[in-house]
Amino acid sequence: MEAWPDAEKYLPNGDRRALLNCDAHLKATLLGSSQIFDVDDGEFGAGPTGYVYFVDFDRTRARARKCKVIVLGE
Repeated sequence: MEAWPDAEKYLPNGDRRALLNCDAHLKATLLGSSQIFDVDDGEFGAGPTGYVYFVDFDRTRARARKCKVIVLGE
């Protein structure tokens, strides 16, 4: 990281730890950033034991996250 002497100009609050989140990007790439779930007659298609988890792998700094739910169909 020392080879990039002016990194502070491009990083949030100049925090070089923000560069150390490659594992978070790899995990997100493997899992994806969206999912489609079936709802039939008002019942969630994952069954009685199905769950939906919101996962944030980036642990380099705290930040607010949002989850958007879009319902399509009748």
